[in-house]
Amino acid sequence: FGDNTMKLSNCYSAIISGDNLPKKILQDTVDCYRSAVDYFIVIIDKYWGVLFTKEMSQEDLIKVAESLCIPSSKRIGPNYNFPSAAPSFNHFPSYLRRAAICAAFGKVTAYHTLLSKWSKAPHKKGQNPPGKPKAGDCFPPLYRHNMFEGHKFAEYLQLQSQTNGQSTIPAATLEQFCKARIKVFLGDKKNPKKQEWDWIDVTLRKSDIKYILQHCAGQDESVPTLINKGKLWKLSFLFTQEVTLHDKDVADQIVVSCDLGLNNAVTCSVMKADGTVLGREFLKLPSEEAHLRHTLGLIRKGQSKGNRKQRKLWSRVRGINNDISVKTAAFIIDVAIRYHADVIVMENLHLQGKKRRGGKRQRLSLWKAKDVQRMVESKAHLHGMRFSTVCAWNTSRLAFDGSGRVLRDRDNYSMCTFPNPNYVEPPKGKEARVSTDSSKEANTSNGQASSDAKVSAKTVVTKSVKASKARSKAQNLAKYEGGKRYHCDLSASYNIGARYFIRAILKAQDALTGQHLKAKVPECAHGSTCCLNTLISLNAELRSLKNKAL
Repeated sequence: FGDNTMKLSNCYSAIISGDNLPKKILQDTVDCYRSAVDYFIVIIDKYWGVLFTKEMSQEDLIKVAESLCIPSSKRIGPNYNFPSAAPSFNHFPSYLRRAAICAAFGKVTAYHTLLSKWSKAPHKKGQNPPGKPKAGDCFPPLYRHNMFEGHKFAEYLQLQSQTNGQSTIPAATLEQFCKARIKVFLGDKKNPKKQEWDWIDVTLRKSDIKYILQHCAGQDESVPTLINKGKLWKLSFLFTQEVTLHDKDVADQIVVSCDLGLNNAVTCSVMKADGTVLGREFLKLPSEEAHLRHTLGLIRKGQSKGNRKQRKLWSRVRGINNDISVKTAAFIIDVAIRYHADVIVMENLHLQGKKRRGGKRQRLSLWKAKDVQRMVESKAHLHGMRFSTVCAWNTSRLAFDGSGRVLRDRDNYSMCTFPNPNYVEPPKGKEARVSTDSSKEANTSNGQASSDAKVSAKTVVTKSVKASKARSKAQNLAKYEGGKRYHCDLSASYNIGARYFIRAILKAQDALTGQHLKAKVPECAHGSTCCLNTLISLNAELRSLKNKAL
């Protein structure tokens, strides 16, 4: 697809409901499919590079694989006999067999790719190569008319047109779409005389089907897949659609810049390319955060008494965390739709491998910022918006007005103090050296005068170091006296949006103009030093260049 058109794929599952659900039959079907995948993995791996290659098409793959192991009137006595390899393979459905061949080919291709990378890259002594491929947790696709029979969700649009676009789904229509038939493996796997594949009737949960009919009826539907998660068995449907994204010039774009955090779930700023802030939105979830703190407190209390696992409480923590992330993503999309935004900008966070310190280290480890970004990206594309990330360094540390580093409050980490622009720094260089030398002479003279106090050289050095630290701390605090008080997350959201526009503006310039702009506005040369004031200065320099050209 082009730059403005993309293909979106969404997966929705419908739980198979019913009191007499044949779970053993469904599990036997999945096991039979996985054993078929393992069987074809061995064959494809054996002839890899001879009959099977990475570039071969799906049709050629199925032809070659079936010629090796499927007997027919034209192929008498193949090298491998798939139907007689296991009792459950005797009446194996043809469409399911071809799906197993494709799944096995994907596993073997991935294995040989990893093996070639491992052999080329330098590895430590004793480091083992990647293991042989296995079927793992793959699930069988149920092809229509061969493995699955049920109403297509696109038929609902025709029924809706006949009822003059009725918004509510009639109960009779919902019952029709909830009923389906699937072909499963019946019988004893060890007894070859009791092997058969037959149809069974299943009922899908009404709430899942209702959601799919309301949101996915107009999209392209793929074959369902039989999956299980815990004790639940589901039919997973894949839907695809083409979406056209907004294509506007940078000067005309409206951007929603989002700063994710712990004190506030998210802080959003709606901005334009000239630095104008159109709106500010905050999301704070106090009840969810209190519920989470209470549950973590119960876990700590149980652990102090020797109860280590506490699975129910940890599952509750995961549920609260998921609820927070879903509400945060929904809030960001609502703000973007309300202001007719073209782009949503967030920080490019690298959270893996980070050592978390401080009182909130447990809360940081539970922070699901990446999940929020994934949900926002998929929903933004669904509404035709673009999604972008910028460098996360110093977004909260630098003041948006360009005055420098901020000083955060210890009791309220959301608030900060900007440096005072009228503050004059103490003298440095020769004048500072003269003052320090005179203070040292005064200290030594006082030490010599006091005959009773004999202080070692190490103690004198320690005192001088402590004095210099106290002096620098006092100077640092004096720098922020009388400075502007501001919301730290809001300032960070300004900087996030400004960095997106600065990158887009510099990218649109030629090399000579870009060098001139970086020389005039040095902060825009590095993404980690840009703030809202940098964007304003960059726009002013661009206007001056245009006026000179005229």
